[in-house]
Amino acid sequence: MLSWQTLALLALLGMETAAFAPWMHNVSPAISAVPLGRFAWLVFLIPLATYALNRLTAALHLKKGVRQAASAGGLAVSVWAALHWWIDPAAAQDMQALYQQPLKGIEEAPLVIPAWFWALAFAFGLWWRGAMLERGRLGPLAVMRSFKAGIFSLTLFVFAEYVTRPAAPDFSAGLLFLFLTCALLALMGSRVSVLERLRGGHRNSFDLRWMGTAGSAALLWALASIGGGLLLAGRVDFLGRVVEYLAVGLGALMAAPFLLLLALIQPAFDALVQKIPQVEGTPVPTPAAPELPDFTSLQQAADKVPPDMRPVFLTLGGLALAALVVWVLRATAERLENPAARPAFEDAPESETLAEGLRRRFGALAEKLRGAAGLSARERRRAAERIRQLYADFVEACARQGVARPPAVTPWEFVPLTESILPASRQDVRLLTEAYVRVRYGELPETEAEIRGVEAAWKRVQEALQKGDNKKPAA
Repeated sequence: MLSWQTLALLALLGMETAAFAPWMHNVSPAISAVPLGRFAWLVFLIPLATYALNRLTAALHLKKGVRQAASAGGLAVSVWAALHWWIDPAAAQDMQALYQQPLKGIEEAPLVIPAWFWALAFAFGLWWRGAMLERGRLGPLAVMRSFKAGIFSLTLFVFAEYVTRPAAPDFSAGLLFLFLTCALLALMGSRVSVLERLRGGHRNSFDLRWMGTAGSAALLWALASIGGGLLLAGRVDFLGRVVEYLAVGLGALMAAPFLLLLALIQPAFDALVQKIPQVEGTPVPTPAAPELPDFTSLQQAADKVPPDMRPVFLTLGGLALAALVVWVLRATAERLENPAARPAFEDAPESETLAEGLRRRFGALAEKLRGAAGLSARERRRAAERIRQLYADFVEACARQGVARPPAVTPWEFVPLTESILPASRQDVRLLTEAYVRVRYGELPETEAEIRGVEAAWKRVQEALQKGDNKKPAA
């Protein structure tokens, strides 16, 4: 049997085929255009109401059969509403007439399913699967996979929709953005409830921080959807003016202190220039201005790009630039927060040659690229087990030094107790503890750099503990 990832990929390929090949629309069954109000009701309210019904029955501790009946009833309502509102009576009559007379060609089929319907059904199926699996303990992993697959399919769909029909943009992309945002918010609450049940009904500050982070991501995603909708609606000039005003205002704020200083010293500078005697002599020839590079070929290449495709390339370039800026800022923040985990070749020596400096820079870049490569699901689970084992070794080593962790003491409460035997390794101890707490509450490491940082911290802690053993007098 095919896995759900394979089925999702096949559904995505079918959706893209329908978007790129307009003749595929004529093969679809009879579904008429839906008013926006009914569309919003079907897409947002029915799935979210069914999901809320499942959560309510679970909170009331009803029997398993009652919960299953409620879920089946919600699904039945969704199907009934879709059949009742999406299939128009006039379209049904046309469909009956279509079956009664022979079809001479595919071009004569007048009834079409909208292209965005396939993308919406694909995203909704993944979201429904994640919502159902949330009732077990597979929720976080299924949610993240579904959300990533939904974003990927949405990006390809919007690109295909814009390329094939740039002259008739619609608001389907904005509605899909909104749908994914609502799904993210609902599943965010589901994951917190799963973690709360695993802890026996307790909620801590980690849940609040995680909800704040996910909520911020959902807000940014909604703002990005508004920007994408404006781009698809042909308001590129409006966004360009907004960005220009923001850039000019920011530049004016940054230049204000320099302009004030220049205004203060300008009179004194003019007076000093007037007092300097003018010396007449042989005029010095002005050097010829350097030749500027010829950008004619680049301009000609840019003119060959179709006008309809230029906003697409500008959007992709802007997204790539934004991703690069975010990556640089994130790497800088991690380096400032954890200087001990910095690779050794990033610390420049006092004296080095140009070749050594370039070699060191390329080594740092290669290390960052290797760390940026994501781990597979199996490798992430192995990395999580490795972190648990390292923390268990750390607790056992502390117990041998006379500082045992009582069962009622949490990992963060155990950190101050280790200061008596590890006074100079507070940062490494906190790094070990933070990695263990994340793994304990369901998070998995993303990159190899995280694992190497934890292993390096444990190695330094081991060396510190061994130095403490050597300082003890022999019995």
